[in-house]
Amino acid sequence: MSQDGSAAADHMDVHAQHRPQTRNHRGARPRALRLVLCAALLELMLVLPFVDHLADANPTIHFTQHGLIFVGGVLIGLALRDVQRSS
Repeated sequence: MSQDGSAAADHMDVHAQHRPQTRNHRGARPRALRLVLCAALLELMLVLPFVDHLADANPTIHFTQHGLIFVGGVLIGLALRDVQRSS
């Protein structure tokens, strides 16, 4: 260690850099609820009979339907992440 205390000052700087950042989680649950509602509406719309009939008739619509179902799953995953982080 040095005589002037620079080691102690460096030590304090390291702790200041690794201080956990606090974030406002008050809006996480309502946002998660909106995400779940949007995802549920998307999933419900994609399995309606007229969309299913279109998907049977056209391969592009069929694979787009699969992609949008995946997007709905990702939205629900994001909502679950937000709820978990807020608690």
